Amino acid sequence: MRIKLQSVLPVLAGALILVAGCGDPLNNGGNGNGQPTPPAVTPEITIPSTEDLTPAIAAEGGSATVSFKSAADWTAAVSATKAGEWISVSPTSGKAGDAKITITVQKNEDSEAREATVTLKSGTVSKEIKVSQEAGKPKDPDWYTKKYWERTDRERAGLIGPVRTIRETEWAPCTEFEYDQAGHLLTEKYFQHQDDETPSSTIYHTYDASGRRIRTASFKEGDTPVAGVDQEITYAYDNGGKLVIVGPIANLDRCYAGNGVGFQVDDILVGLSSIRKWDYNDPLHKRYWDTDYVLDDSGNMVVKEYSFWTSSLDGRDGERSNEYRSEYTITFDGNYPKSIRYYGNYGSDLTWQDNGMPARVETLQYEDTYKEEGDRHFVMVWATDNPRYIMLTSYDQDGGHVGVLATKNFTQTHNEYGDILRKDAGIGQGGVTSYYEDYRDYKYDKYGNWISRNMEFIGLLDRQVSTSHYERKIVYF
Repeated sequence: MRIKLQSVLPVLAGALILVAGCGDPLNNGGNGNGQPTPPAVTPEITIPSTEDLTPAIAAEGGSATVSFKSAADWTAAVSATKAGEWISVSPTSGKAGDAKITITVQKNEDSEAREATVTLKSGTVSKEIKVSQEAGKPKDPDWYTKKYWERTDRERAGLIGPVRTIRETEWAPCTEFEYDQAGHLLTEKYFQHQDDETPSSTIYHTYDASGRRIRTASFKEGDTPVAGVDQEITYAYDNGGKLVIVGPIANLDRCYAGNGVGFQVDDILVGLSSIRKWDYNDPLHKRYWDTDYVLDDSGNMVVKEYSFWTSSLDGRDGERSNEYRSEYTITFDGNYPKSIRYYGNYGSDLTWQDNGMPARVETLQYEDTYKEEGDRHFVMVWATDNPRYIMLTSYDQDGGHVGVLATKNFTQTHNEYGDILRKDAGIGQGGVTSYYEDYRDYKYDKYGNWISRNMEFIGLLDRQVSTSHYERKIVYF
């Protein structure tokens, strides 16, 4: 069969046109559907210079926004998994074009500042946003609601959390306190220098099943007639819930902030009925103190003190010398001491806060050495808004010989954690404010215990200025 050439040519021409129009789907000439293939997009994230890439959020929490432009699809995420518990970002992804993310930060319940990174990513391109948040104030511990004398030794020291040891490095000599899990103070270690590993002396405390201290022993190396214990105190309890003050009102030399200001743990023991104590008076003698706290029929407490010396080899039953006896009376308001009278009007009057902490002590002390200076009268006032520490807010003394550099009066203020902020004090007989101490730059750990601070001492008379850096190393169970 013959086909005419004239009938085939139009068909071939149409086919050639069709093929030419389709092009090659493997090149950039089209997308196989008759449409041009767009050029490949290079990922890019552009953030205006006006945007804050290091937002700082307050402890109460808050949010920050960041606007940007992305040339391709993008994602946003918090880099650290743990940080995701307190920081989030929304939205977490988007398409090319103008965009904005919102970073939300929860309230900081810890006393440590924190940081996190939010990462914007598009392809292989990424941008980082560094978010920081101020330290918050931890929740008040449950023991704030307890009566002070119902607290453990650790709680009375104002320590929050399961503290095992705390080492004070405020001066070249330093002290380390060790507690058991129940909060009893087990040891007090004293170091000649804060870098020493071996203490120069250690005090050990022992407790009964009720948590009452029954023995305190001091151990020193090389400076006692007999190596080992050079002082021992034993305690007995038969006075119910009475707060018994051991000796006169706490020694003011020990009144410093943060460690039981004014009263120490050893100064008051609940239910105490007797103390037996001995130490080495010198290489040849032991010295003994016997103190009995006896309630009479009227509810007053008669304190009877007896001390004597014996040969260091003979012990308590040896021949006694330098015997001394004294007696004074304590009256009570319920279980709290109301007054202490040594003789006549000499003694102290006390008032207490509802939480068991002292409120005010006024004392008249007989001056038997420098009689021309008159009797010594002083008043101590404690903070009523500080549930953490027994913190003196003021001390004032009239009359009496106190020495050239002894403090005559002072006032103290404290921060929201209960720690000292400032002390203004007067020294010598005039009592005019002559120096002050500023405590600042506190750093706290997550429990709310301070771990470092600075103090500036400024003498107003000689213009002396000195700065000290204090630290505490705390180990937790």
